[in-house]
Amino acid sequence: MNPVPGGAQGYLPVGARTGGAVPRTVPTRHEGSSRRAEARDLGKRAHDLLDTGRHEDAVDLYTRAIELDPHDARYFGDRAYAFCALRKYEQAVADCKMAIRLRPYLSRHRIQLGRALFGLGHYQEAIRSFEWVLRRDPTSEEAEKEVHAARVHLLLSMGFDIEEADRALQANGGDVERAVDALRRPPRVGPKMDPANPRGWRSLRVRGITTEVTRDTLWRHFSAYGFLEAVQVRHERNRALVTFRKPEAATAAMNSMQGKVFCGQRMELRFADTPSAPSQPKPVDADPGGGGCEQASGDACAGAVGGGLASSTARAQTVRPEFRAEQNECPSWRQLGWCRYRLNCHQKHLLWHQGIDRKPAPDDERP
Repeated sequence: MNPVPGGAQGYLPVGARTGGAVPRTVPTRHEGSSRRAEARDLGKRAHDLLDTGRHEDAVDLYTRAIELDPHDARYFGDRAYAFCALRKYEQAVADCKMAIRLRPYLSRHRIQLGRALFGLGHYQEAIRSFEWVLRRDPTSEEAEKEVHAARVHLLLSMGFDIEEADRALQANGGDVERAVDALRRPPRVGPKMDPANPRGWRSLRVRGITTEVTRDTLWRHFSAYGFLEAVQVRHERNRALVTFRKPEAATAAMNSMQGKVFCGQRMELRFADTPSAPSQPKPVDADPGGGGCEQASGDACAGAVGGGLASSTARAQTVRPEFRAEQNECPSWRQLGWCRYRLNCHQKHLLWHQGIDRKPAPDDERP
């Protein structure tokens, strides 16, 4: 061991022994501390931008913060939140996975990952992410709400009705497989399914309605059995309500159209005990010759129903669901689509309610 100038004993630096310069492949401790401080400052500025709804600018600042300090999971998680607010769910999933890799046991990143997967329509993967949180924290109300919503939407994607799916999940403890078995089990024949219509109901609830089926289409087909008072279509619930003037017409339609294939979906009819609805104007038949819902097979989609359907240019757009506000739900999340407190908010942020109360701009103000 060679003496070091100054009297201290030890090893000489590599550069001193070799006569060359010391290669600097990593920043010094001072430089690393400075970069982390700058990243924290960018993160705070990005947080303020999120509070004002400037999500694009917040993404840019979080990206710069990640370049300075790529080992801090908070920047990836916060940028994923901004991506979700911008409906950029694929980028949000990538950021959530990186945040989980850095902090694998932090629940909020798993919740954010589940929301991003929910936005992509990957309901089964979202369910697994929320269930991971519930296994670690069974008291998490946020994860419980999110996993229930993902399960309901998974059943909706299978063609089930939203109310039936919700009841089946609650009756089976949230088990999706058992809920599907219960929904596919033949229903009990009650008075609303009795084709004799013993109680003289005038309305029919039609289930299995696709977005290709319009009000005009249903009016044209059901009016063959009697005078109609109203036809209401709810695409977000996969159902419609058809009201006749006389019970005999509803009975005839029930016996003729029950179980028929309509636009590729088997219809289920049952009588409905509804109050008298105001009469609606008869729709103008813009296609008296009858068109057809274009399908891959090229067949008419109305099986044994007969008649033409609305042309493909008159297909209905998916109606935006109007869910009632739940208790302790964040109004900013429903009205603006974002919340300044994000995951720290004490109120509920339900993904399927994001921006649902946002009012559209008037026609003269739209770009």
